[in-house]
Amino acid sequence: MTRTTTKFYMLPNEPRPHRACQSKRFISKIMFMEAVARPRYDKDGVVLFDGKIGIFPFIYEAEALRSSKNREKGTLEVKPIESITKEIIKQCLIEKVIPAIKAKWPLDASRRIYIQKDNAKPHISPQDLDFLNVVKSDGFDIDLVCQPPNSPDLNILDLGFFRSIQTLNIKSASNLYLNL
Repeated sequence: MTRTTTKFYMLPNEPRPHRACQSKRFISKIMFMEAVARPRYDKDGVVLFDGKIGIFPFIYEAEALRSSKNREKGTLEVKPIESITKEIIKQCLIEKVIPAIKAKWPLDASRRIYIQKDNAKPHISPQDLDFLNVVKSDGFDIDLVCQPPNSPDLNILDLGFFRSIQTLNIKSASNLYLNL
C-alpha cells in the first residue's frame, strides 16, 4: 500500500502527498492471485489471445468504525485479508478466476484447461465438489493440477519476479519529489 521511503518530484507550490498509513514500520501487505495462459497466434503471427486472464487481490471492504482526519465514520475502506485460508482460495477460484477464464478464453481454442498450482497448504483439493461443479459447465473441462516437486515452472516467482515488476512500476510512476 505504501513504502517506507519514497521520492517524489514536486513543483514549488504543489501540496505534499498524503500517507494514509498510520506507521511506516507496520505497512500492511496484500496478496494477489494471478491467472495467465499461453498466448495464441494465427499463422501470420497476429495475437489472437494475449494470455492475460487477470490479477485478483485478497481484499475486503469494511466501514470505518470511527472518524479520523482521513475519513468520516462509515466510509468504506479497502482492507487486506490477513489470513488466506482454504475457503478464501476456493471462493476466489470459483467466483473470480473461473468466470474470468470462461469470459476471456478464445472460442476456437480447446476447452480442456489445466490450472497449475503450487503445493501450498491453503490450496484446495483437485477433487473438491464445489470446484468440480463449477468447472464442468459451459462446455469447459478444467482440471486443477499440482506443481511437480522442484519444477522450474513456478520457481521464477521465488526468484524475485514480482519484486522486479514492483521496481519497474515504482520507476515509471514517480513524478514528484519528497522523502516521507
